[in-house]
Amino acid sequence: MNFFLSTLFILLSFTVQAGGILPMAGFSQPSTLKVKQISTGMDFNCALLEDGSLKCWGKNDNGELGQKTAILVPNADPAQIVWDHMGDVAGEMEKLPSINFGVGKKVLQVSAGGDSTCAIMENSRIKCWGNNSVGQLGYGDTDNRGMTDAEMLALPDVDLGDDSGRPYTALQVSQGSNHTCAILDNSKIKCWGYNNFGMLGIENNDIHGDVPGTMGNNLPFVNLGTDGGGRELKAVQIVAGFALTCALLDDSSVKCWGANFSGQLGEGDTNWKGDGVGEMGNGRPAINLGTGLKARQISTNGEFVCALLNNGQIKCWGNNGNYQVKTGNNTNHIGDQANEMGDNLVALNLGTNVKAIQVAASSDHVCALIDDGGVKCWGYNGYGQLGKGHTNIIGSSAAQMGDNLLPIDLGTNKKAIQISASAYNSCALLSDGSHKCWGVNNMGQLGKGNTSSIGVSAGQMGDSLLPIKMGKRTSRLLRVAGTKAKISHAHQGIKTVESTTNHACAILENLKLKCWGLSGWGELGYSNTTSKGDVAGTMGNALLEVDLGTNAIVKMVAIGQSHTCALMGDSQIKCWGRNTAGALGYGDNTQRGHTTGTMGAALTNINLGANVKALQVTAGYDSSCALLDDSTVKCWGLNSYGQLGQTTSADTNSIPASAIVLGEKVLSISSGVYSNCAILFSGNVKCWGRNNMGQLGQNNTSNYGFTGYAMSSLGNINLGTGRTALSIVIGDEHACAILDNSSVKCWGSNSSGQLGLGTSVAKVGNAAGDMTGLATVNLGSRKAKQLALGTLHTCVLTEIGTVLCWGSNSNGQLGVGNTTSKGTAAADMGTNLVAVDFGAGRFATQISAGLQHTCAVLDDSSVKCWGNGIYGSLGQNGTADIGKTSANEISLLMPINLGTGK
Repeated sequence: MNFFLSTLFILLSFTVQAGGILPMAGFSQPSTLKVKQISTGMDFNCALLEDGSLKCWGKNDNGELGQKTAILVPNADPAQIVWDHMGDVAGEMEKLPSINFGVGKKVLQVSAGGDSTCAIMENSRIKCWGNNSVGQLGYGDTDNRGMTDAEMLALPDVDLGDDSGRPYTALQVSQGSNHTCAILDNSKIKCWGYNNFGMLGIENNDIHGDVPGTMGNNLPFVNLGTDGGGRELKAVQIVAGFALTCALLDDSSVKCWGANFSGQLGEGDTNWKGDGVGEMGNGRPAINLGTGLKARQISTNGEFVCALLNNGQIKCWGNNGNYQVKTGNNTNHIGDQANEMGDNLVALNLGTNVKAIQVAASSDHVCALIDDGGVKCWGYNGYGQLGKGHTNIIGSSAAQMGDNLLPIDLGTNKKAIQISASAYNSCALLSDGSHKCWGVNNMGQLGKGNTSSIGVSAGQMGDSLLPIKMGKRTSRLLRVAGTKAKISHAHQGIKTVESTTNHACAILENLKLKCWGLSGWGELGYSNTTSKGDVAGTMGNALLEVDLGTNAIVKMVAIGQSHTCALMGDSQIKCWGRNTAGALGYGDNTQRGHTTGTMGAALTNINLGANVKALQVTAGYDSSCALLDDSTVKCWGLNSYGQLGQTTSADTNSIPASAIVLGEKVLSISSGVYSNCAILFSGNVKCWGRNNMGQLGQNNTSNYGFTGYAMSSLGNINLGTGRTALSIVIGDEHACAILDNSSVKCWGSNSSGQLGLGTSVAKVGNAAGDMTGLATVNLGSRKAKQLALGTLHTCVLTEIGTVLCWGSNSNGQLGVGNTTSKGTAAADMGTNLVAVDFGAGRFATQISAGLQHTCAVLDDSSVKCWGNGIYGSLGQNGTADIGKTSANEISLLMPINLGTGK
């Protein structure tokens, strides 16, 4: 749908004065603007206003809001401005500025994705901003955009190609987690960004948009096939989700391609489609919705799909983990088995004579806009996203649906005309041009001036839920920092941090790298063996960026025992540090990074092979691994336990000619000390290498990966009936996985309770039956988002940004203000797991763990580390342990000083 707007756009000018921002003299403020379209991203929201301007609020880690919001830190020397999310502090929404595209530039449509945003402008061209790690912005690079006015004003149009010199324009755009799709003015589709599951629909796994020459006419159209009369089918609607794309076609049929773990393609299997020859066009069948039924609108989060049908009913298929697809007494997926689609696919019961006019599918819940302007939602409700004043799942029994499912109370005489849903939010555009949102609010995405969730308790909905204040257009907001941002020194924003035994590295917002801690082998990359962070004067601006060559940027960093590897912007790999076993992969055993002349231009890319790119790099003890762009894995370096996955136990100092045989394509990898793991495209997990404590999950203690216990005899880890893995992390002697229902399972050594099983059993995964009966870690009602494993401790980042740790706590690595280990008794787990206190309003966005310490990137892009401070690994200009003396020790801890970037 296009939203054509005719109201005149007015550019506002402001001047900064003491005490805040004041409008220039003679300026008359306009009335409150009404909303034309709403779009919800992962942790942020956008509203297209009636005058064609656009405002976004919530999370802003990657520039997805299209501007940086300024916070003035008082008493800072020098004077400091840092950047923050929007909507989480009182008064921000009233002053929220429109995104500055330039004078007179209007927006027709907006699509908010995982952590980036795209808009169709008035000239029907597309502009995108935010995270661009895999080219999802479509600019032929991987540079993020959106943090400054200059970036937005210079934001080019996405090159969609041309027809005999006439540039294609866009009718519709949709953003997924890591890819973007558009319907062009010829009603054909083009998609760009990440393509690991074939979600670009171009019959291969080639990424588009990340390097020059992959957009424009080099970006192929998606082949939608023909109808029964041979007419080429055209697209009416496009929706992109996590690793999945679906299109509503002009014959009212639906076709989907990409990931299919849960049957979301609706073909009775779990095979992904779209990356193989012959899988698109007429080889991509329309989804069977039932006899005589046609689709009017579709919605997907990537794991399941919903279709609004021509009879006003809604049918959904795919992941059913929270009863969002099929209500009743089980959570079996729909569409992954034969005979589950068509007439056998039952429509959701919305009530007697109730007809839906729109459907919105999120991660675990669904909302329907019904024809009387009411909204009904069902599925997961942990953050009040169903708007019912409680957090109970709705749909687990048929009695909860139908006439018993009452519409959400939107307020007296309030009617909805559009709905939108994200991971844990729901929003409704009301008939009076206002809009309301409810659910999780940890990043201010509800625009209420706080971070309290709405919909979780009685009395929060209805007239009590006021519309989001869109205010009047202003320029960039400058506010004085209060309790939200307690930062007393200037620091560069951090994108990610990785740590290991005794050193750590951070990728900065400028995609450069800084490292600190032990440097006995040059693993910090500073052309010496001097540790950093252990004494005063070695951090801040004194800590230099690692010299990786002119204009080099870093996508990802992997840290081994005494070496470091970086995945560079060109998808190649560079490594430095100890090389006695060949872990650097240069075909020699020469150490690098410890003396002058071994870094910068002298540090070349590892030879991965002709035209081969890397998607991921990992590092263990004197070994390294890479996930390549053909979805295979190669490892090099130390091989004493078979961790290279070859047919020999010999070390190798160069990239092997043959990939590790794992039986299918690989989605992601993890390296531990002497073991490695891979998540396969099916969601199954295989681990190889050392297995002395059962960490490979094979119900024995045999090492796998060389002659005698070859890869061919390595089975998939039993994660439980129907369960697959979203992520896997392996440490020294234990491993943990986040499963498809966001629960966690751990196996291997449990000497300090690091498996979180609430028992003192020494190890799990080493004996027959261990994995079959393996219990999930009791996290209470909390869902896992990321894992970090130390040698004897485990931490989880939850979906709301809290960090929970268990296992050994000898150095305070659990971050709870004592040295008491956790995890060997049932009473240690569940609701008794204490979250790390980062300070008022602070939460984590990423975590990492070393031998006896833990690090977190916080929502303000700062870094804190705690636990064992040996060699300066905590970056605090000393070697003292942190986190074991008081409950608020980490909340009072100053973030690691990585300098100002000036």
